[in-house]
Amino acid sequence: MKILHIAPFRLFDNGDRHYATERKISNGFTRNGHTVFDYPYRNMAKFNNRFQTKRFGIKKMNHHLLEIVKNLQPELVVLGHAELVSVETLKQMKSINSSIKIILWFVDPVFEKHRIEYIFQLQKLLDAAFITTNPTVVHDFDQSKFYYMPNIVDPSIEIHKNYEKSSFKNDFIFCGSSKKYSDRENILNTINSKLDKINLRFCGNMGNPNIFGSNYIDLLGNSKMGLNYNKRNDVSMYSSDRVAQLTGNGLLTFSPRIPDFERVYTDEEIVYYDNGDDLIEKIIFYHQNDGERRRIAKNGYLKSHLEYNSTKITKLMIDTVFNGV
Repeated sequence: MKILHIAPFRLFDNGDRHYATERKISNGFTRNGHTVFDYPYRNMAKFNNRFQTKRFGIKKMNHHLLEIVKNLQPELVVLGHAELVSVETLKQMKSINSSIKIILWFVDPVFEKHRIEYIFQLQKLLDAAFITTNPTVVHDFDQSKFYYMPNIVDPSIEIHKNYEKSSFKNDFIFCGSSKKYSDRENILNTINSKLDKINLRFCGNMGNPNIFGSNYIDLLGNSKMGLNYNKRNDVSMYSSDRVAQLTGNGLLTFSPRIPDFERVYTDEEIVYYDNGDDLIEKIIFYHQNDGERRRIAKNGYLKSHLEYNSTKITKLMIDTVFNGV
């Protein structure tokens, strides 16, 4: 079928986020045999007006979407975040074609107030929504429409198999900002101060610049172990897509004990820790015991690529909406 995929796509970011979730989802739909029309809604809103600001381009972008729906006649409209797409536009899409299905995916934390409000106002028009937070966390959502979506890997993006390797430039990495997150900064300071004999690499924190694009993929491919530490680690089943990038490239992945996250990855697939001292002990152990490092990293890699790959997850999305699976 024909799918209109409305998501960030970052058309003018020079390819530095080519591994973003929207790319993986479009890849999955294509592999399942569908025609996908990618629409970078934020870029279109920003550059479709003389001032080149999103605020002045939102109305025109919404009108443009309706013209695309008329011409493309998609059976499925997929909203990837898409916070600039109005409720009225979605209503008009359904008036153009009453059989059209509309779904939402969302990988940012939905427990934040402004995101809850945004999704809540859309939910009556949605046929289904897929989020990387346990839907039961948000009681305002229509639970019959909301489904948990694990963070997705894609075999053309997560290309490394580090569990097969024995030599690395970096023993342990973490990429992500720590400016606004004192808990994250504290754990990074603990690692930095107590692991002086292990080759550490920090990006986007500890005074180091962030890293994107192929440089980030290369960094993952040259790293033995990595930390999955979210903005919040106390929300049921929630993780950023960092967990897919780490496990999907075969790094041994460390994570705090996120509620119910063992339903996503068991302790045979990633390494859970209880506190800073526990994390330090486990990093040292797996650094010194390469067989165990490889075993668990391989288990995490296989879980991600077999269960959470883009082809399988997008098929589940379609089956859920069209076949009631």
